[in-house]
Amino acid sequence: MRLSITFLYSCFLIATVAAISGNHLVLLKKSQTLEKFMKYDFTFPVAQRFKRFIHKYYKIGNLVGFSGTFSKNALERLSRCPLVAEIADDVEFEAFSLLEQDNAPAHLVKLSQENRERTANRAYYYDEEAQGENVNVYIVDTGIQIENEEFGNRAQLGKDFTMEGGADLNGHGTHVAGIVGSATYGVAKKVDLIAVKTLDKSGHGSLSSIMAAMEFAVNHRKKSGRPGIANLSLGAMANSLLNRVIDSATQTGLVVVVAAGNQNIDACEMLPASASKAITVGAVDDTSSNIAEFSNWGSCVDIFTTGVEIASIDVANARRSLKLSGTSMAAPIVSGLVANLLSSGVRVWEVKDRLLELASTDMINEHSISEKTGLPNLVAYNGCDPSTLTDEDSDTD
Repeated sequence: MRLSITFLYSCFLIATVAAISGNHLVLLKKSQTLEKFMKYDFTFPVAQRFKRFIHKYYKIGNLVGFSGTFSKNALERLSRCPLVAEIADDVEFEAFSLLEQDNAPAHLVKLSQENRERTANRAYYYDEEAQGENVNVYIVDTGIQIENEEFGNRAQLGKDFTMEGGADLNGHGTHVAGIVGSATYGVAKKVDLIAVKTLDKSGHGSLSSIMAAMEFAVNHRKKSGRPGIANLSLGAMANSLLNRVIDSATQTGLVVVVAAGNQNIDACEMLPASASKAITVGAVDDTSSNIAEFSNWGSCVDIFTTGVEIASIDVANARRSLKLSGTSMAAPIVSGLVANLLSSGVRVWEVKDRLLELASTDMINEHSISEKTGLPNLVAYNGCDPSTLTDEDSDTD
């Protein structure tokens, strides 16, 4: 299978840190409920009630709160409310991405290759009985090109939080979804892909919309009765509220995989990369076995995988592939691998440990590791390299 593209350009997208003017998110204390808050609010005169400022309510596992556009006076009163735990600015997020160019390495080949050798003509080996079947992956991104034949009727629109409609007008989300589960480029070829559109055509979205997306994913997964993974190939700096949302979502049984970020800084400075319950994915350049020059690093990164020149779907032209680099492309490789593990029978609460147990060790050059701090020398691996399997491990003749 030959993958190529004629375009060559560079675009280093930095996660923004700007607050969205006037918008705030409010979390209630653990012992409180929305019902209790509304009763509290009802004790004030109509003109002073908070309800008129609120846009949306959230309940994500044990986390309860709301978002809205509050006056200065209302914020001051909320800060004194005995039911409120935290008030945070609603900040802007954007998709992580870097480069687009041809001659991409085969990321699927690398996933089933336990050594450092880069052999472009090698096949992708995977377990026929573990292809992500009956697992949902929620693509929290710019949407998915649902009708693309690569998805084989396994992609659907879950919810649009951008007011643009469900179509992917950017392409980032479809590229990510293709890496997770498309026929040609996907790691998990039978997974169900659910678009949760939170980023607009420019690749930007708000913290409040991402919180709403996580709430949707939690509730949809529960209703489906299936294992589920949320892939977040996005990020920002500033407050830690999203990390709390992610931690709460994982307690409901949703696996959350996030990109480490593309700023070449400590991932612990980013959200959601710093979320303790998420699986945070950094990028390596398999042409050199070094950490990719753009990838974030540090103790918040759990695992690395190929993130340079990753081929996937081009929304502008179904007859060609698009190559992009970034931790945005590394995260969905791991999401696909996690989907395969879940479909093989690994339980949700064990899947992160199993992922790390399978990972190839000492694959990243030591000098690349030593220049950073707190890094795991772990590269994602699916355990299916035939050169390492014994006759007892494989049924292959």
